[in-house]
Amino acid sequence: MTAWTDLSHDPRVGEFAGLRASDADRDVVQAILSQAYAEGRLTPVEHDQRAAATWQARALGDLRELIADLVPEQEAGGLPAARPRPAWRPLIVGFLLPSIVCVLLWRFAASGLFWPAWVIVYTGLPLLRRWHRR
Repeated sequence: MTAWTDLSHDPRVGEFAGLRASDADRDVVQAILSQAYAEGRLTPVEHDQRAAATWQARALGDLRELIADLVPEQEAGGLPAARPRPAWRPLIVGFLLPSIVCVLLWRFAASGLFWPAWVIVYTGLPLLRRWHRR
């Protein structure tokens, strides 16, 4: 069990952040604050200020703010939040659009050294990295 699951409702979920906090929720937050003070992560002044704010908190979202820097943010299932991977479509558009525009400019402005190759290479790198990690 984590601190977030010990509360009556998970305050990280938007619909629960506005719910009224119960005394049991305040007790959970007080225990977290006491543990953080015992571990030296809070000074006595910080602990006293947050402890006083705990009893004045009206909503679960208010309690979340008091312990957000003391408890790791995790998904509701207890697993660390996964970083979203970039979608293919923006990478492809970010590659094709500037590449095509530069090739057309090169073609109709002046032939010679194929300078659009630099644009193609540098806009294609994120696409290649994504494909390689797959």
